[in-house]
Amino acid sequence: MPLPGTAPTLPPLGWRYARRADGQEVESRVLELPRVTFAGYTLTRVQADVETPGTATLLPTLILGNDFLRRFDLVLDYRNGLLHARPNASLHAPYNRASRLSRATLLAIGGITAAGAVLAALVWRRRRGRPRRIDRA
Repeated sequence: MPLPGTAPTLPPLGWRYARRADGQEVESRVLELPRVTFAGYTLTRVQADVETPGTATLLPTLILGNDFLRRFDLVLDYRNGLLHARPNASLHAPYNRASRLSRATLLAIGGITAAGAVLAALVWRRRRGRPRRIDRA
């Protein structure tokens, strides 16, 4: 049970990787929010990305993002400072899949696999160069 005045801790579903507009890579934890109300519509089991703090910010950022916003037709009214939103056919579509492995784990697996491939190639090359011994009975 969370302390009074604090948000409950949600278990992460996995990880997502993207790039910002400036090309910087972003690693995000994916959480499932029990309920979100947006434009008068309540959606359940909404996935949100929590960006890992980086050089641009020192605090984690909760982002609903395109995977959430694609469920609505949006019109930005700059003159009046309004956002008009209406649900579309994607309202109840499944969310994009989150990776169960972090980037560090993926890189470690890739590195171990590459090292194994190099080692196997070196062993194969060394054995190929040796003459084979034939045992005669």
